[in-house]
Amino acid sequence: MIKLSRAADAKFFYVSALILIPCVFLCVARYESGSSLALEFLAVLVVMLLGSFVEIPVYTLPTARPKYTERELALIKKMFGVVVEGGMKGKNSVVTLNIGGFVLPVAFSAYLLRKCPPLEVATLTLLIIILTYFISEMTGGVGVTVPSYVGIFAIPLGFLLCQENAAPLIFTSAILGILVGVVFRILALEEKDEGSAFLSVGGAGNFPAIFIIGLLSLLISCF
Repeated sequence: MIKLSRAADAKFFYVSALILIPCVFLCVARYESGSSLALEFLAVLVVMLLGSFVEIPVYTLPTARPKYTERELALIKKMFGVVVEGGMKGKNSVVTLNIGGFVLPVAFSAYLLRKCPPLEVATLTLLIIILTYFISEMTGGVGVTVPSYVGIFAIPLGFLLCQENAAPLIFTSAILGILVGVVFRILALEEKDEGSAFLSVGGAGNFPAIFIIGLLSLLISCF
């Protein structure tokens, strides 16, 4: 059954929406100069924000129930925008795919692949997968948390490997790298590890990293 949730705290959504407003003018100016790529990025980012409220359950994993004090629960809600109360049924964590943080960016990445050299995509994606896997953490009650800056590492390498199509290469490699890294982190969980009611791929804990690299790719495509 499709579930409605929030992939980040309210402040992140408000700030992201406000940042996109001036981006409209940059994208229109770029479109008038003969390139529609920036507008495509903008449209995808808007839909990603809206779609980030929807989760698609995939399967369940046996994990340990997290134990938090009331103060810790309040802090988790403030930091990640998720409510831990009501928690897990038994010892199962439901793995879900976020529409805005997984389905849409993966589909757009597949569309952008035609603009990217295959070897460079594979190389940069592998590097981001490894980086994401080792710097991400499993936070009980939240899921896999990924530092928001992780995708930034793809930017200098993207320009180095393919300056002409840097934006598509950076977006595609960073998105696929982060998401695959999150999947590997989930698969590495053991039954004794603390889980959460939902382990979201592209949602709570890792959506900000996905959206931020998308926003930076948009800005790169404007110049």
